[in-house]
Amino acid sequence: MAIKPVIRYMLLCDDWRLDPANNRRVIIVGLISNIHAVDDPPFPLLYREMCVFLALTNGHGQGEGKIVCVYEANGQKIFETGSRSIAFGSDPLEVLGVPFRIRDISFPQAGLYSVQFWYEGELVEERPLRLRQVMDKRGQNEGFRVLDDFVCEAIHNPAIPQAASNQRGQNEGVRVLEEHSLNMAQTPRVEKDSAVEGLCFQFSIEFDPFGIPPGFKDRFQCTLREEAVIGKGLKCYLGALGGNRFTYGFMWRPGGDITLEDRQVFEEWLRTQLVTCKVALGDPEPMESSDINREVTERVFELDNLSAADRQAAAEWKERVFAKLSNKPGERAEPL
Repeated sequence: MAIKPVIRYMLLCDDWRLDPANNRRVIIVGLISNIHAVDDPPFPLLYREMCVFLALTNGHGQGEGKIVCVYEANGQKIFETGSRSIAFGSDPLEVLGVPFRIRDISFPQAGLYSVQFWYEGELVEERPLRLRQVMDKRGQNEGFRVLDDFVCEAIHNPAIPQAASNQRGQNEGVRVLEEHSLNMAQTPRVEKDSAVEGLCFQFSIEFDPFGIPPGFKDRFQCTLREEAVIGKGLKCYLGALGGNRFTYGFMWRPGGDITLEDRQVFEEWLRTQLVTCKVALGDPEPMESSDINREVTERVFELDNLSAADRQAAAEWKERVFAKLSNKPGERAEPL
């Protein structure tokens, strides 16, 4: 069995290019998360070009990789690329850039799609892509809302030695393989399944980072996927920006609509878990128009069922962290 590489980044974008001043430094143009139609009828929609840029590490030897796209509501494959050879160097810590450029993609209907990276016959990573009907069959990258740039200085641990102004660093970049460019115009078109509508509900679970022990959130998310999602015949997308504080995303039922009863079952499952958190659950809403960045306020409650062992482990973790951060200037902090 081939050893799967570790995915540092998997980015969907309009284009990518190398910095002329440094051919290892990658510039990403136009990140893609939503695509909306601008013609009537809106679907099937033709998207002229999309790039998938992967940054891989911990690779060994050589293998074959490809991109696959499926429609999440029913698992139907929309397209796949041909396989490309990926040869890793001798250093497993090297980060290797692997770009795919995919042209003339036909999306049959609105909804949530999954763009997946497969390596040696195994699914390694995937990213959600939402198609929306806003009324050019060409399709348009919708972009996303961006907050104001937060410009600040790093607040250093006083125990860490500070560099002088003449001790600067530089972004080294990554080695990038030759682009794998494909035209999907000859790919058979997938007809729209009019029976699949797709309602989903959003959820947000907030933890106190120092109120849970290290690794707790990851274990909780794995249990949530296995028991509350897969075990109930559902699917879910988990947001990737929650850090150690938030588990958030949305759930849906493949081939049908999520219901308030499904949400109630999920709430009942949460209440049986040994966890301390604040939970917010949304009402069922069309998947194609849901906004994962909105505040969920429809159903909010708190849970305080953390086990005594986990409370003790969390308290010890918090004590250790604050003890390291309180070192006097010039003292070297010990690893956590």
